[in-house]
Amino acid sequence: MFKYSKNLEFISIPLSVEEIEEGTFDKCEKLRIVECEPKFLKYFNNQYITTFIIQEGVKIIYKNEFMDAKYIQNLIIPESVKKIEEGAFYNLKKVIHLECEDKWNNNKYFPFIYNIKDGTKIIDPEIFNGWYNLKTLIIPNSVIQFYLLLLQYAD
Repeated sequence: MFKYSKNLEFISIPLSVEEIEEGTFDKCEKLRIVECEPKFLKYFNNQYITTFIIQEGVKIIYKNEFMDAKYIQNLIIPESVKKIEEGAFYNLKKVIHLECEDKWNNNKYFPFIYNIKDGTKIIDPEIFNGWYNLKTLIIPNSVIQFYLLLLQYAD
């Protein structure tokens, strides 16, 4: 279908789509931004996708939907998501930008990235106790005190 769409960079697939044929996006080497249900990720060449926007209306993110999506750097989770199965984002180790409700921005769902809320002034070293897989820590300009102990076990 998109055999000759080599310049396609963005695609948004509405919730009304129920099925995608295998190989549909194989030739879309410039495709970097995808907006759709996570269940369709398997139909894209995931080494090219850097931004994934979960379609508004998706309610559950299942454990294996992001299994091969190792190269995603930007992830947007809409407010419609009510449940994320534990381990759903385990392979997303390159995420550097995460947009989601605060309830999802934690070590249970993203054990390798943490955004400290803007407005935070002091970071308590105990907050990251046991976070051995932490890869990205985003500290806002509002932070005025940062304890060295905080990164004692970081690789």
